[in-house]
Amino acid sequence: MLASACVQRLNALRVLVLDELVPFWASTGFDAAAGRFHEQLTLQGLPDQSVPRRCMVQARQVFSLCTADRRKGERRHSAVIDRAVQSLVEGYLIDGGRRGCVYSIDGAGTVVDGTRDVYAHAFVVLALSNAYRTVGDRSLIDRVDQLLAFLDEALGDPVPGSYRSHDRADADALRSQNPHMHLLEALLSAEEAFGSGRYVERAEQIVTLFQQRMFNHELGVIPESFDDTWNPLGPSEHTVWEPGHQFEWAWLLDWYSRLTGSHRLVEADRMIEQGLALGMISNAGVVDSVVGLTPPTEPTYRLWPQTEFIKALSSKTALMPHDLKALHDVLQALLDRFLSAPSPGCWIDRLDGRQHPASAFVPASSLYHLTMAMSEVDNLMARIR
Repeated sequence: MLASACVQRLNALRVLVLDELVPFWASTGFDAAAGRFHEQLTLQGLPDQSVPRRCMVQARQVFSLCTADRRKGERRHSAVIDRAVQSLVEGYLIDGGRRGCVYSIDGAGTVVDGTRDVYAHAFVVLALSNAYRTVGDRSLIDRVDQLLAFLDEALGDPVPGSYRSHDRADADALRSQNPHMHLLEALLSAEEAFGSGRYVERAEQIVTLFQQRMFNHELGVIPESFDDTWNPLGPSEHTVWEPGHQFEWAWLLDWYSRLTGSHRLVEADRMIEQGLALGMISNAGVVDSVVGLTPPTEPTYRLWPQTEFIKALSSKTALMPHDLKALHDVLQALLDRFLSAPSPGCWIDRLDGRQHPASAFVPASSLYHLTMAMSEVDNLMARIR
């Protein structure tokens, strides 16, 4: 009974993403005059022109449209993808990518924040590698290589696979797992798109960094932040970690193992189990963050960690009864609360501890997470049946 209900809800999620959400954000969510996607919409589903447009969001939307079209075996959004890639390259990349890309611009194309950060660069690499699979433009390979070379030169650390988060003056103080996680994702995508082996070599450095410096083997989790030599910021009981990132890393490590033909890393399933044990509230879903090994007493919830649990579960070595119960709770949260916004094509990004909406706007960036979860639906349904 529970398995059947999960399959039905997974199929409903796939249909919603492919047939409603992606087309909506490719039309209403796209500023055709500027050739760029809107950063966010109002809760009424109208474009919010008042906020800067981040490079990361543009790249995520390109990726989402490419992924949806590939999943459906069509080129429904090819014109929007072509225009958006052109605007991404012309509006955000400096000297074609040789000097990186800026953080954000305004609606007129003027740079608002010229910071170069690893997080945004990772998503541009992800977008361009997926656009290459859609449009076949070989110049995109050069763009990717130029961006990666810039990261090495401007933000690289002596430790292989390690980068400062950005080029601002305060970047030297801390290291963060999150941009490295998304850079790993981008490199795996680039390897699948372009081949050659050089991208997976870079990915291997990040995976080694994860195993040797990032992963807390005592807690079974990956902390969010470290000092500048990848040491913990404090005792284990004060370690802040996010279950959504646990699940995201687990899925990526499984992808890495499949792509390289290497053994599955034991850390992957351990992170899933810790995320389930401490980061999941029954009948509510995945919480935002946890400190140490203490479940949160005042949890809050966002949309994206729910999608990352779906991805992680699709990669788990063996599915157990408690996994299906958790999946049912997550799908219920997604479809009945996060994706039940009154305006078509929109979502509620945040819920408070009482499961009440706590969002002031609709962020475009969530489409990436929903599209990624959709891409794993078929695999997960096949494993459940």
